[in-house]
Amino acid sequence: MKNGVVFGILFGFFFVLSLTGVLADACNLKISLVNQDPYPAVQGDSVKLLFQVSGVQNPECKGTIFRLDPEYSFSFADGVDADTKILSGSTYAQSYKNDWLIPYTLKVNSGALDGDAE
Repeated sequence: MKNGVVFGILFGFFFVLSLTGVLADACNLKISLVNQDPYPAVQGDSVKLLFQVSGVQNPECKGTIFRLDPEYSFSFADGVDADTKILSGSTYAQSYKNDWLIPYTLKVNSGALDGDAE
């Protein structure tokens, strides 16, 4: 009887620990800029940006909201892109790359100075 109680407590303890590990890894998102065309950006022209959101391989990651807030010398090109994009659903597929790709097109102000602004 005592062994059964001890076994039950240990089993419950390890079960709870395994659940916290799954929940902790639910959405550990990493965002990176993977492409900019043209590079460097040219004053008065548009520039295409491609962001990659990785860390969505866990099926518990159901979506996120991605917001780009450009500062001066950049603005959204002709209202083509919204500043906020809602990414819904899971991208999990076994043996495949699990990422979201988010394209944006920005307009570079014609009065922008040459430099290495990021």
